[in-house]
Amino acid sequence: MINNISEGTIRTAVKIDPSGSIHEKQTMQQKADEVRQRRPVENADTGSKPESRDPQDSDSSKYLLEDNTLVFEKYDEKGDLIYRVPPNYKPVDERA
Repeated sequence: MINNISEGTIRTAVKIDPSGSIHEKQTMQQKADEVRQRRPVENADTGSKPESRDPQDSDSSKYLLEDNTLVFEKYDEKGDLIYRVPPNYKPVDERA
């Protein structure tokens, strides 16, 4: 049922040195203090300002709803249409 533990097993067991764990704790505390001192602190005013970004100015793509169909259009820097999904079908004589 329960096996007896011999005395030799107990003597060979590794004993934990309490001074080692104390030393590790002190070094970790010193490292944490150094990190806190080096960390830059920002002004309280700058954190609450929202970024002023106009999505229409910087976006190069947009979604449209035409004739109950969702259309995706992508533009280049000049504002010219690069591609459109689904494509806009034109008669052959109107294509340039």
